[in-house]
Amino acid sequence: MAEHEAWFRQAVQTGLDAADAGDVISDEEVEADAAAWRAETRLKMNGR
Repeated sequence: MAEHEAWFRQAVQTGLDAADAGDVISDEEVEADAAAWRAETRLKMNGR
């Protein structure tokens, strides 16, 4: 459990450091990626 917590804390810190450095993506890019993922998932669920 302690090993996972250390990994998690490091992952969170990496994300915070990236955000502080301006290494982020726009809301529009996130939504575009999510929309593409949803469309692909719908196709897979419909057997195509």
